[in-house]
Amino acid sequence: MNKQILLIYGGKSGEHKVSCVSAASIFSELINLGYTVSCIGITEDNIMYMQTPDMLRNKKNGTLFAAIKENEENIVSVIPGKGFYCMGNKLPVDVIFPVIHGSYGEDGRLQGLFDFLPIPYIGCNSFSSCLGFSKYSAKIFWEKSNLPVVPYLLVNEINPEITDEINNKFVYPLFVKPESSGSSLGVSKVSHPEELYAAMVSAIKVSGRILIEQAIEGREIECSIFGSNEDYFISDPGEIITNQQFYTYEAKYGKKRETTIIAAPADLPEILKQDAANLTVRAFNSIYCNGLARVDMFFESSTGKLYLNEINTSPGFTDISMFIKLVEAGGVSWGTLLDKLIALAESEFRDSQLLQTKKAGV
Repeated sequence: MNKQILLIYGGKSGEHKVSCVSAASIFSELINLGYTVSCIGITEDNIMYMQTPDMLRNKKNGTLFAAIKENEENIVSVIPGKGFYCMGNKLPVDVIFPVIHGSYGEDGRLQGLFDFLPIPYIGCNSFSSCLGFSKYSAKIFWEKSNLPVVPYLLVNEINPEITDEINNKFVYPLFVKPESSGSSLGVSKVSHPEELYAAMVSAIKVSGRILIEQAIEGREIECSIFGSNEDYFISDPGEIITNQQFYTYEAKYGKKRETTIIAAPADLPEILKQDAANLTVRAFNSIYCNGLARVDMFFESSTGKLYLNEINTSPGFTDISMFIKLVEAGGVSWGTLLDKLIALAESEFRDSQLLQTKKAGV
């Protein structure tokens, strides 16, 4: 059967451009695999437009990316219980592939919309997506599961009292982050108390709440995982090596990316690889994930301990994305990965439809 895949990209997020690069890569691979692919581009105003294939084949500075053409005739509407419509016609869709990173796409809101249609979709469900995107919530669930996290503090507003609490609880350097965001947007590494206020202002502008974390001196490692129901692919860890203070947005996607080394896999002792794999699957399961994710950790050099940092339930699919590099290093091709993710989405959907959601006899 020639499956109809609906690729959705763009979105109202600081990671809009990253999504457009990921979408172009995925579109090309899906076409090569023989799938029929239709595409919806979501603008930064959250308006959905149908896109023609040529919009997914643009190049800028040698990088393939998906553009979004805004044509009033091609606005897409959504009818709960029915599906997607354009120009009065229902779009044929077997599986949705959401490729939206950050707010409105990775935080459970878009997944909740898909559940109302209902149509199978790739990736974590709305609940686990929400938990994963909220750094504070994920840490609470991980702590309840006895998983290691660094000391942290949630900040709802900036005032002298909270500044005193931070200075009393933490030892500099520390990280100041937006509580809900991705791609290191709004993140600062603070080495001195006089830098704290500006860092908190930068972070709170991104998500409205701030997460303070104790900085760990050591190595930043990441593992890719996909699968469900104890049948998982878990990669060996990769490592981010950068000459910046940390893996910033500029080091990932900007001019400074040329100074960043992505070691996939990393040069690590076998026992540490096993520990990272075990921690990855436990972190994935403890917030009820399914589908795929990338789990980020810190390895503390002085103690040899691993600490969970974050989980990304909608990892990048660009040419520099650690998720893809680690999957390929583990012997899984792009094509095999996409086939498995589509089959997994259909399986998860079938299981969800068997759940009883209303009282018997009603």
